[in-house]
Amino acid sequence: MQKILRESVSLIERKSNLILIVLVLTVVLSGVFYSIYLGNNLRYFDERSYYDLATNIVSSHQYTFDGKHPTVHRPPGYPLFLSFFIFLGADIVCLRILNFIALGLCIYLLYRIIEKQSSRFAGIISALLI
Repeated sequence: MQKILRESVSLIERKSNLILIVLVLTVVLSGVFYSIYLGNNLRYFDERSYYDLATNIVSSHQYTFDGKHPTVHRPPGYPLFLSFFIFLGADIVCLRILNFIALGLCIYLLYRIIEKQSSRFAGIISALLI
């Protein structure tokens, strides 16, 4: 049993780059198709909140939901990220796709960090857990 486990871990470590590429591509491509499927409708409360904040950053240069009263309801990083692309003319589908690209980048970066700190096997497990 230990021999099988050791061989499995060794195989995963040897193929870790391929596993990582397949994982990231699967997440991003699935996200692209899902984003297209959802269309330009905002279905979730968080999406509406972040989108409103980002559009108000672009239109009124304020961090606000209604364009008048400032808020601290949400952290500012993600709306600032979105506002840059809204300023460039991105629609909701494009913003969702960017979100999945960012998720793929996070998976990749987590793998690299854990790989350096521990091992390739731990990096792949971490990436898969995301």
